[in-house]
Amino acid sequence: MAKAYFAAGCFWGVQQRFSKLTGVTKTAVGYMGGTLQSPDYRSVCTGQTGHAEVVEIEYDPTQIDFSTLCIKCLPFEGVSQAFFMPFAVLLNLFGAGQAAENLPQ
Repeated sequence: MAKAYFAAGCFWGVQQRFSKLTGVTKTAVGYMGGTLQSPDYRSVCTGQTGHAEVVEIEYDPTQIDFSTLCIKCLPFEGVSQAFFMPFAVLLNLFGAGQAAENLPQ
């Protein structure tokens, strides 16, 4: 199994979309970055903590690759390709980095 992290706005819709994909075995939501050690929804929504709402995706790379995961994330309202692409590469921390090179420019 491989893991990837996606920050694409409110994590509930993102999590739901990924959880329906063949090859995704597990999803979890949380916060990444920021200044608080134990962030919660209310504090993150102030915009003052620096945290991003993030979905952790566990997936089987023999069934779905990282490039496909990135493409499936792009249609979310408010997430443009220009905004998302740097995050797709930076948040892919568990070995699928080469696949990110195959994403559309």
